[in-house]
Amino acid sequence: MNEIHLLIGGERRSATGGARFERRNPLDHGVATRAPAA
Repeated sequence: MNEIHLLIGGERRSATGGARFERRNPLDHGVATRAPAA
């Protein structure tokens, strides 16, 4: 699984409150990536 972060001021950051979107693999329904909800 690939974890994606926001790049703010040259630093990797998570979304406020830790909100995220998950993209699922259609073959096995596992999480393919997680990205901040921003």
